[in-house]
Amino acid sequence: MNCFEDNLLIVAASILTIGLIVKKKRITRKIGRSCWVNPYLRQKNEKGRFAEDFDDMRGWNSEFVQNFHMEEEQFEELFQRVKHRLEPKRCTRPDGAKHRLAYTLEYLAGGLFFERYAASNYRISKSSSCNIIRETCQIIYEELARTEFMAYTPENWMTVAADFNAKWNMPNCLGALDGKHVRIKCPPNAGSLYYNYKRYHSIILMAASDASYRFTFIDVGSPGADGDVNVFSRTDFGKHILEDAPFLNLPPDSPINGDDTPYFFIADDAFPLSHRIMKPYGTATELINAQRIFNYIDSRVLVALLRMHSEF
Repeated sequence: MNCFEDNLLIVAASILTIGLIVKKKRITRKIGRSCWVNPYLRQKNEKGRFAEDFDDMRGWNSEFVQNFHMEEEQFEELFQRVKHRLEPKRCTRPDGAKHRLAYTLEYLAGGLFFERYAASNYRISKSSSCNIIRETCQIIYEELARTEFMAYTPENWMTVAADFNAKWNMPNCLGALDGKHVRIKCPPNAGSLYYNYKRYHSIILMAASDASYRFTFIDVGSPGADGDVNVFSRTDFGKHILEDAPFLNLPPDSPINGDDTPYFFIADDAFPLSHRIMKPYGTATELINAQRIFNYIDSRVLVALLRMHSEF
């Protein structure tokens, strides 16, 4: 053989050897994956938190509410509305519909404290945990948004206003506006974008609620460094309120003590005073009795709204 043939033979032998090594690794890897999931996780249906504790908690309403932030009847009602979309579609997602819903709700109710041990207690892998929470939250939103959020019609707004007047003695009021910082872990490469004035990282929950603490508007996800006004003014709802646009179908002015008065939302000092937003009178000067009464009612409503926000 000449030199060229020798080199060609060496190259061919090398390729053949590499091919055999790769084939052997594939066979070894295939054999090694005969157990497709961690044995500890495979026992979720016998020993996980859902299997061992869920039915017990259903017999103790206080325990159930503490862990899921809703009563058993509410859980069952929600489950009936979403179960057809939570059922496993393939064998690689063996968690049952009620298992997935219970895990997601307890995760949301428990916050950062529960996050540390949630997946382990339910015997769910971290990757599955992320998928379950994301998919279940999306399904809950899609199934409930069509029926649970109020349609913006003059008739519905008038009902809200009548309820506010009956429960809080505040006529022409369409809701209370406020924002809440929801603590998060700082996202990668986010810098100070999510670092708020309270000195922790957060996203902002901006909401309006009626007299019964039901949300009529909600926006979640703005970075914590933004103030309430900036977040509110960027939402479509906020733009229409601040610009008094007709999109929200607010009812026409109605008289209070003989004077035509616009329907409005109440808020704290962080929001700007506008045609549709009322906020407390400042205390720089002495207030007359009517102004003090308004401030008192305004503060009571906002404190109640903040208490509701604290559930999230």
